[in-house]
Amino acid sequence: KGNSEKSKARHGITCEEIESAFTVYSKDIIVLGHQVSPCYDSNEERYGLFGKTYTEKSLFICMTLRDNDTKIRVISAREVNQKEKKFYDNLLLINLKSED
Repeated sequence: KGNSEKSKARHGITCEEIESAFTVYSKDIIVLGHQVSPCYDSNEERYGLFGKTYTEKSLFICMTLRDNDTKIRVISAREVNQKEKKFYDNLLLINLKSED
């Protein structure tokens, strides 16, 4: 199980919701870049991103890539806070305008 139940237990976000951010709403993903690892030693590079679920929740997802960058391992996912939501929505608007 590992992290598969952690986001549900801690933040009420299901695996299906997280997966939908990478599939159904993949166009709404905003990659934030490398994330600082916790205190313990980790060789994995962590990335942060904003995404949207099929239930219209806006998420912050911390993840790493595995197997030569062919698999995504989600470390945690939570709903964005109010400040992050505003920032994410503004980034989505900028992306929409740049596509025109």
